[in-house]
Order: sequence, then C-alpha cells, then structure tokens
Amino acid sequence: MSSAYIHTSLVGGSAGSAFIDMVALVDGAHDGQLILDTKNPIRRIGIQHDKVVEGLQTWYQIKPEFQTGGNPLLAVAHGTYTTTSPTIVELNANEIVLAVFGRAGYQTFYERKLVNSLGFVIYDQSTLAVRVEGPFGNSDGSNDGESFNISDPMAFGGYAQTSGPLALSGLSCYKGLAVE
Repeated sequence: MSSAYIHTSLVGGSAGSAFIDMVALVDGAHDGQLILDTKNPIRRIGIQHDKVVEGLQTWYQIKPEFQTGGNPLLAVAHGTYTTTSPTIVELNANEIVLAVFGRAGYQTFYERKLVNSLGFVIYDQSTLAVRVEGPFGNSDGSNDGESFNISDPMAFGGYAQTSGPLALSGLSCYKGLAVE
C-alpha cells in the first residue's frame, strides 16, 4: 500500500503569497522523501488571534530517521505570529487532530476575506477521549464568513503576507489518502 495526498479547498482569502507546509516536510537530500510522521503529524499549534486569526505556527512530528540533534519537531509559521501572546494547543503523544473548523470569508470590519475563527477537534487514540480547542478569533462576535470543517488534517497550506497585521488570509489542509 502506498500513500497519496490531497489538498482541500481554500477557506478565507488569497492576499499575500501561497504557502505549502508539505514543501517544508520533504527532504531534498533524501530523494524528496516525506519526513513527516504521517501517523502522528501535528504535535502543537500556536494561534495568534483577536477579531480574526492573524497567524498560525504548527510544530510537525518528524520521522526518527530524519531528526537532527534529537529534535523530533519542525516548526513552521505563517502570517503575523509572535511568541509573546499566542494561544498554544498541545497534543500528547496519543492525540491527533481529527478536524479543523471555524469561519472564513469576507470580514466586514477589515473589508476583505480572512480566516475569521479557527478551532480543532482532538482525538486521543488510546483513551478514545475527544476534546475541542477553540474556536479562536472572532473576538468581536461578528460571525462573518461561512462555516467550514476539514477532517483529518495532516499539514496546512494557504495564503499569508510576510508582515503587518492580519497577515494570514486563507487556509487549506493536506490529507493523507491510502491507495493500493
């Protein structure tokens, strides 16, 4: 059995440059092999948020054979992300992100398409417990945009500006697909 990956539709806007975390998770020095631990890909998520989701940092679990210096994680950030006040969602070794959900689209206060709120459904594979983190953003209670949900995310993609407020404008996910 081999693996293939699908890319979900974009939610929010397309201001800024496209980002594809899967590119950071492929090792050119090893014939383009995927270094991501696909069974337990996301270990931690940092969200910079207020009226909207301004930035996102994701720590991905790396396969043991690709770890350098004993560091099992690779951090990738997009949008306006500072280390001073993000909300951090930690996953234990048995947990996976079962779904990403929120609201995205036209935001009336900022007059452009953005990721307005973002949350996560987290599943513990050993205890079968489910927890919800978020939604983060939408601090003004506007509920702008359309609701979305994406199951089984493995890595993120989207659009972000390199500086300034409201730099994360769109989000998509990569999902694994087993093929025979």
